[in-house]
Amino acid sequence: PFVSLNEAKHAIRATMLPADYSMLQLQEMNSRWIGYQSLSFDIARPACDASSPLTLRLRIRAWAKPPHTADSYYRTITLVPGDRMSVQIPLSEIGAADGSGTLNVANVRFIEFLAIDLLEPATFELANVRLR
Repeated sequence: PFVSLNEAKHAIRATMLPADYSMLQLQEMNSRWIGYQSLSFDIARPACDASSPLTLRLRIRAWAKPPHTADSYYRTITLVPGDRMSVQIPLSEIGAADGSGTLNVANVRFIEFLAIDLLEPATFELANVRLR
């Protein structure tokens, strides 16, 4: 079940400002995702925020140099005002420890939430980001 921002032990409320490219980045994640089954988190868009949907592109990426060559996993999340959801992504969908999948889960460094061509400020809440 969804856990509200007020109930969560670890949560953030982020407001992305209008821009071609806005991002919330969680850095230096536990890089050794081996032995876990899934990544999960709760995400919501406050009902009072706006009337238009917010489309976020979730990007999970490994450390690589230069950064644009990093292995990455992408997923689109669309939230309308008032939406609340619990997201669970199997690590088998994200990648494989031997690098044969989309992302090498033995070397994860960043979880990013991207909004592209944002025309107005948009707020969302993120809570309980965890490996299971």
